[in-house]
Amino acid sequence: MDVAKYVFMLLQAFPETLEKLREEHDRVFDKDYEKTLSMLRENPGSIKDLEYTTAVIQETLRMFPIGLIIRDPPPDM
Repeated sequence: MDVAKYVFMLLQAFPETLEKLREEHDRVFDKDYEKTLSMLRENPGSIKDLEYTTAVIQETLRMFPIGLIIRDPPPDM
């Protein structure tokens, strides 16, 4: 399962977090999709202004690390 699925699962469980994310996105970008794409093309660094969004993604990765793989050790170990 990729991280986006975990983010959506958690946002469904915590609607107040989803509301904060929407507020942040409305503050940083435009509500119009095409205008937002234009803003990102002109200034890709503006994505760094999404501090709360970044924190939500990092917390999701902390809870559900994507690099966790359990393997059998080689027989000589």
